[in-house]
Amino acid sequence: MLARWPLTLDAAARADNTLVPGYLGPDHPNPGRRDALRFEHWAALAGGGVVWLNPPYVPTVTLSRFLGRAVATARAGVPVVGLLPASTGARWWWEHVIGAGAEVEFLRGRLSFHGPHARPGGASAPWASALVLWSG
Repeated sequence: MLARWPLTLDAAARADNTLVPGYLGPDHPNPGRRDALRFEHWAALAGGGVVWLNPPYVPTVTLSRFLGRAVATARAGVPVVGLLPASTGARWWWEHVIGAGAEVEFLRGRLSFHGPHARPGGASAPWASALVLWSG
């Protein structure tokens, strides 16, 4: 599904779950890349590709800050694709998704999580999800 975008930066990851070699996250070997929110936007870090964003969903103030960076990055000319809860009644959804003119693709069913941080046997998200594309 994500193969349609040339992802070059994972803006909210860890070394063991990043989708691409270029990432921002708390365990990055470069201390300057450990805090994604220290950047006004991620355009210069994307290397001509698309930024992937699966931000922390709570607290919502942190989620909103990540989404603000996604909007700023798109306005700087670099697309951002994000995986978000489909929280269409939330203030952050209206401000950073609808208000920013992002494209939304709702995902059917609940996502399942596997990998190093999943519970044994996997787990499903407690909410519906959407892929959101900010492109300018």
